[in-house]
Amino acid sequence: MRLACEGKSRREIAAELFMSEGTIKRRISEILSKTGYDNIMRLAVHAVTEGSIVPNMER
Repeated sequence: MRLACEGKSRREIAAELFMSEGTIKRRISEILSKTGYDNIMRLAVHAVTEGSIVPNMER
C-alpha cells in the first residue's frame, strides 16, 4: 500500500517486492475487495489523508 501511495506502478511494486506483476495485481484486488474501494489510487489518497500511511516521496 505504501508503494502505491508513492505513485509506483504495479511493475515497479513487483520489482521492489520481488514478486510477479500478477501477484501484485491479485493482492491489490484483494485489498480493494476488503475495503470497498474501486480504485487503488482512491484508497491511497484516503490512506494518506487519514494519516494511515506516510509515503516516502524521495525523487
